[in-house]
Amino acid sequence: MLPTFYQRNLDIVFLDAIKTEYEDYLELCVPMLKRSGLIVVDNLLWGGSAADEPRARDSADVKAIRAFSKTFINHPQLDATIVPIGDGLGIGARID
Repeated sequence: MLPTFYQRNLDIVFLDAIKTEYEDYLELCVPMLKRSGLIVVDNLLWGGSAADEPRARDSADVKAIRAFSKTFINHPQLDATIVPIGDGLGIGARID
């Protein structure tokens, strides 16, 4: 549904979806935000396992969240951080 959602200049987007698709959602959502609009992402600590050192037995979700977190905090259009509230909350403000 997101690709057909034509609204732009949103104040806030809350992302809580299939973890292996977070990066795709991020790239779709950032252009929808107005300058200084917020994207809030849920579950970025995933019970603490996404913050742990990588292990061979890590699930696809843990691997995806770990990769997404790096993309999120280094995104060129966002000033972003991860806050250890609940299961980890990513907060990013659009800067361009």
